[in-house]
Order: sequence, then C-alpha cells, then structure tokens
Amino acid sequence: VTTPEHPIQVEGNQYAQYFSDKETTCYGVTIPYERPKAGSAHTTILCKFIRTWNPVLIVITLQSPDGQVLGRGCFEVRVSPAPVSERIRDEEKALEGKTVVCESQLELIRCVSKVSEVLSGLISDVLNMAQYEDIMSEPTDVLRMQKLFEEVLIGNEGHQTRFYRVLQRTNRCFMNKLFGGHFIERHKKQLIEKVSGMDIILSRLLGFILNDDDYRRIGSEQTDAGMMAKLLELMPGWDRVQKDQLYRELIETNGTLITALEAKAEEEEKEECQLEMYEGYISPWMSNGEYLVEGHQEELIRCAVGVDVVVEFLEICAVMTFHQMQDIRGGHFVDRHREELIERVTEIPLNQLRGSALDEKQYEALLNCATEKMQMEALFQMVQEWNRQQKDQLYRALAETNPDVVKDLEEEHFIEKHKEEVIQQTHRVNTVLRWLHDPHLQRLCDQHSPIEAYSDERKMRALYKQVQKWNRKQKDHLYTVLKKTNGTLIADLEGK
Repeated sequence: VTTPEHPIQVEGNQYAQYFSDKETTCYGVTIPYERPKAGSAHTTILCKFIRTWNPVLIVITLQSPDGQVLGRGCFEVRVSPAPVSERIRDEEKALEGKTVVCESQLELIRCVSKVSEVLSGLISDVLNMAQYEDIMSEPTDVLRMQKLFEEVLIGNEGHQTRFYRVLQRTNRCFMNKLFGGHFIERHKKQLIEKVSGMDIILSRLLGFILNDDDYRRIGSEQTDAGMMAKLLELMPGWDRVQKDQLYRELIETNGTLITALEAKAEEEEKEECQLEMYEGYISPWMSNGEYLVEGHQEELIRCAVGVDVVVEFLEICAVMTFHQMQDIRGGHFVDRHREELIERVTEIPLNQLRGSALDEKQYEALLNCATEKMQMEALFQMVQEWNRQQKDQLYRALAETNPDVVKDLEEEHFIEKHKEEVIQQTHRVNTVLRWLHDPHLQRLCDQHSPIEAYSDERKMRALYKQVQKWNRKQKDHLYTVLKKTNGTLIADLEGK
C-alpha cells in the first residue's frame, strides 16, 4: 500500500513499510526496533491517523528477525480529530468548569443532590476507594460535599473540571439554575419584599461590601424593603465573593426565608427534572417479555450507583415495608441487633442450630463457654462468616426460644414511629446534637459549617439520615436526650 493511502502513518521513520490484508481488511505497518534512549525506559513511536474512525483495535507485536513473536499487546482507540474551534471550545468549557466550582462552592455544598451518584462518578479519576468510603461515612450529603471540597477539590483544577462534568450529568437541572445567576440575583424580588432586620445586615456588611457613604444612604430608608432595594442597586458592581457575603448574612439573619426560597427552587427543579424523566422514559419491558430489572439483575447488582437514593424513593412511594428497608439499610436482623441480642437473650438456641448452622465442633466449643453472654459473644463471632440462610435459621430459632426479645426488637422504635412529628416540632436542636456525643453529628452544629444556619427542622432531617443506621441502643439514647430537652413534645407523642 502506498503511504498516502494508508490510514496509519509513522512519522520520522524512513524504514516504515505499509501493507494491508484484503481478506481481513486489516492494515499494518512494520518498523525496525530501536533501543530506548539513554535515561529513558521506553521507545516512542509517533503515529498519525488520517481518518476519523469508530473505535478500532490496535495490536502491537514485537518479532525477531526470523519472524518469531516475542511479545504482543493490544488496546482500543477512538480517533476523532477535532477542529481548532472544537478544541478551543473544550478548553473554554474546562475553564468554565473550574470557575463555577470555585465561585459556587457554598451553593454546591448546600444544594447538590444525588451526592452518592456524584461521588461514584469521581471514583478512579478523582477519588480512590479509601477517599470515597471516608467521604461516604459522613452522615449527611452536605457534610459529604463539604469534605469533598476540603480534602479533594480545593487547589486541584483537574479535579474541579472532572467534578463539574459529573455535575452536568447528575444535576443538570441544578446546574442550569446555577448558570441563571447567583442566589441573590435569582431571588431579588422576594428578598426585597420579605427580608427583615436590615439594620443588623447593613452593620455586618459595613467595611466589607459597604463603605460609610453607602451605609448612611441605604440606612436612611424607612423600611426593610426600601433598604434592601437600595442595597441591591449596588449588586451589578459586586463580584461573587461579595454576593456570597450577603448570602451568608441572610442565612444567619433570615434563615427561615432562605430555606423556604431554596425549598421552592428545589420543588421547581424536581418538576423540571420529572418532565425530563418522562421525555426520556425507558420501558421496563425487554423484547422477550421479561422485566428489564430481572433481565439485567447481575449488571444492576454490580454497577448500580446512588442506591441510597433509590431506597429513599421506594420508601416515599410505599413500595417497601419498614422491615424490608431496615434490612437493606442496616443488614440482617441479627446483624442490626447484635449488641441487644448478646445482652438480652437468656435461652441460647444451640440445639436448634446444631447440624445446620453449627457443625459439631462449633457446637461443642459454644457449650464450653463459661456464661450465657460468653456463648452469645462467641456465637456472633461465627455469625460474621454466615450466609443469609444461616442467619435466617438463627432468627427463627431466637423467635422460638426468646419471643419477647425478638418481638420487642422488631417493633418500630418510638423515634421511627413519630419521625415526622419529631423532625418538625423538636426545638433546641443544637443542644440535642451535642448531648448525643457523636463526633459525626457535632459538625451539624459547628458554627463554621454552612449548615449551621439551617432551621431546626432541616437539621433534624439531616440527623435522621444517620438514625436509620443506628441500633436500638443508640435510638434509645436519642429518645432519652429528646425527653430531657423536649419533654413536652415527647409526652404529647406518648399520649397519642
């Protein structure tokens, strides 16, 4: 094959020979092997692809002079030369992504949804598994986003660009809203009409956003609405940092209003995203009449991300029972209630488990334990290695020998039964969080955290995301703390 007709051309090597196979339609090129240059462990071969292809397989073979194959490697490539205008646009998008991530940090931490899916999309390119698991261990999405920024994104432009692209895919509606302007700009009319305490806000902005002349001129207005309108007249000259400063002051002085405006925006975003979902609706049926989730069960088990979001959605839609959700979130009954079972079980069902879940050697070892508690502790050491069928056998045996204990543990806890009332009516939430003595929860009331300005209700919702992973003893502790700090509420709920 003549060089101009060949789709792969080696540059800078006059000994290259080109050929093709008409039967397989494969193209090839051979060049003499050259040893790596001094100080290098590799030999570089420059190739130019002169066509735009679909993905193709490139095979590289090292042969001896007599044709003996010494080594072979292969990889798939997609060659799609971009015009200069496309490359410039890609560079502008990357720069835009870094700018958005840097300038919108506060709003991204507070408002990004589907955080588990976002983090999954960053694995390998941005996060290793240890970092991913560390971030996911945080009790709320806000804290996960905060840790992602603090420990990974800040100062790394490449990571910020990748994060931006993942957000474009997972939070498209929110990103569209973000490009619509700063929170202050989007809600200008509502802020003028509803913000209160402008005297305090202006005093806090003096020296940062406002000079003495601006402060006196705006403060001369007789109403909060008039002062806010005058203040926002200065906004065209502000940068993002100054807008963020006003946003923070509004959170501290008008937290309920800001939360309501954000909630309304979220609802509008959900409606928009639902329309997008319906437009992109995928049938649950496969061509052979089988449900899609059944036909792709193995792929879904291995590859699905955002599972906690899926479970939360199924809970809202009442598709799953309370115990099914507990089973998914916290593992098997015997795993969730390990500590309580060790403490409270008095009749250990060794005979019922003998020959099935327990072999003879394990049975004898448990019999030789000095006390019942030691027997239960040893038994649960074995349970860690059991499959679901064996755990089911233990559950049935415990239900038969210790029915009162099992029934009590299976009953929905007071904290779960009255979830919405507790979330909506609990006050002094910062005191509740501190009394729980959980280091994960202390950040919910940290004055430097962006969620410190949340309403009590929103903080309680963040708390309940952690509660769903707790055992009964931890829930009892929360109940005790609530009884001390919100005694009237708990008494009213118990009265029901």
